[in-house]
Amino acid sequence: MRVENARRLTGRGFFLPVAGACVELWREDGDGLAGAALEAEVARRLDALLPRLGLGQAARAFHRRETGLTVSVAAPIDRLLATADALEWLGLAIAGLTELDLEAAVAAFEATLATEANAALIALERAAHERGVPFLWDEDAVSLGLGMHAEVFAARALPEPARVDATRDRAIPVGLVTGTNGKTTTTRMTAAILRARGYEVGLSSTDAIAVGDVLVERGDWTGPGAARKVLRHPSATAAVLETARGGILRRGLAYDAADGAVVTNIAADHLGDYGITELADMARVKAVVWSGVRAGGKRIAHAACPVSMAHLRGEVPGSIGGADWVLFTRLSRDALGARDAAAAAELATHLARGGEAWLVEGEHIVHHRGADVSRVVAVADIPATFGGAATHNVENALAAAALASALGASHEDIARGLAGFGLRPSDNPGRLEVYEIDGVRVVLDFGHNPHGVSAVAPTVEALRGSGRLFVTTGQAGDRSDHDLASLADAVVSLRPDRVLVRQLPGYERGRSLEAVVALLDGAFAAAGIAREAMGHASSEIDAITQGLAWARPGDLVLVLVHVERDEVQAFLAERTPRPAQDPAVLAPLDTQPPSEPATDPSERRP
Repeated sequence: MRVENARRLTGRGFFLPVAGACVELWREDGDGLAGAALEAEVARRLDALLPRLGLGQAARAFHRRETGLTVSVAAPIDRLLATADALEWLGLAIAGLTELDLEAAVAAFEATLATEANAALIALERAAHERGVPFLWDEDAVSLGLGMHAEVFAARALPEPARVDATRDRAIPVGLVTGTNGKTTTTRMTAAILRARGYEVGLSSTDAIAVGDVLVERGDWTGPGAARKVLRHPSATAAVLETARGGILRRGLAYDAADGAVVTNIAADHLGDYGITELADMARVKAVVWSGVRAGGKRIAHAACPVSMAHLRGEVPGSIGGADWVLFTRLSRDALGARDAAAAAELATHLARGGEAWLVEGEHIVHHRGADVSRVVAVADIPATFGGAATHNVENALAAAALASALGASHEDIARGLAGFGLRPSDNPGRLEVYEIDGVRVVLDFGHNPHGVSAVAPTVEALRGSGRLFVTTGQAGDRSDHDLASLADAVVSLRPDRVLVRQLPGYERGRSLEAVVALLDGAFAAAGIAREAMGHASSEIDAITQGLAWARPGDLVLVLVHVERDEVQAFLAERTPRPAQDPAVLAPLDTQPPSEPATDPSERRP
């Protein structure tokens, strides 16, 4: 048995609705305990262990899967490290990998408990919850209120509970965005709408943390540490937080009283991480953001995403037609019905019951709210949609409109914000950037999984016209062989004339660069790409150079998994690319934050 990822759960998450700790137990060949027998043995040992930690009545949860078991236990926020240590010991003891007996182990846990204990923290947390005041904490700082209203204190120099004042320590509008694809674009679109309303918007995403025009941190910031940085920033008057499944599984939510939360879509990606091996469980992970919405807030779901709708059908009875649920889809009702008859019927029921929805009807984004139906903005007036050809950005615009509305934006704000989004590459760096060099179009996109590649397919088809298509892609080493094969199949569905597989230095994640390239080579060959139509590149610059040398005017060079931002920007700037014919396709960025393989530093400790 392998014992992995013993960690603190610092807020509401997939495994528990409160703070606690968890550990993953993975089966190996020859293990004597599995399934219900393993769960029963863990439960028996917890009965002996938890009372020694003062957690005898604590809630516990077991996530059983064919490959093992995840064990979770609720705990006060000043006992999380000791609880995580205890669960790791328990797993090692069951696996026969530790010589420590219970008494010796408890002595070590008690020492950690004494170090962690913070009665002032628990008292302040209780007072904040009783008075309805936003409360954020980590091992270094504690805050009351959000954004411009936030008061931040050192974790070991906290005020008396009487200091909590609901009239002073107030909230700001907060939106959460998750999903398999479209998270970053939806987050940026929502922020653009809120800026059009006059908010100083704090934003966290896979690229950076920013507040207004100020870059706070570069890098992949989509976990609770990023949320706290935004929600404590003294200039922020609203916040839009990209919330990735990794942060949810590692730590949970930093804040669980948002005004709105959207799940853009759910597809098979990252299965196998943190004990999540089934698509239905991934849906439950993404749905954590919906549970992190305050009473009266809005939970926003994609009506054309079969996994999202199946989750609502099975896990959230009564959501259809409910005042706190909002549906969106770009598909006409007939087209939705042809794809998913049950979802089309549920959308019709939702509208008939007076539910809220954001749809595309004719050429416009339309808002249904009860009997009120309003045209908001023409799809053609949203530059990021390329006149509607970028269908995935039509969906992202609908999701952003729904979320911004939940945060207080008017129809006029939404129209103005979306109409201004995509006029500059800096609005959405790394997502569907299009340049033209000597008659050859170069498209840069982060599309890194089959769902993402399929999302950009209509735009690629429109931009390609009658020209040839050159595609370069790569993949991180933590994807399974099946994932690599599925990515190859998705790329082949674009009908490329030439494919280059490239290395992704910094994204090895357990495999060598050469091993990933070899697996992709085999996957493309199996998918039907002739060997003479394939090649290799050591970097994005190398791939683009080869693409431009191969291409002739009218051809399209598509760079998928675009991560080398600064290098590619400098390369393109040297060649002075001119704008493409579409007015939404502009010159390169002045500045682009790099995408980094590093994650939120606050999540690296257990």
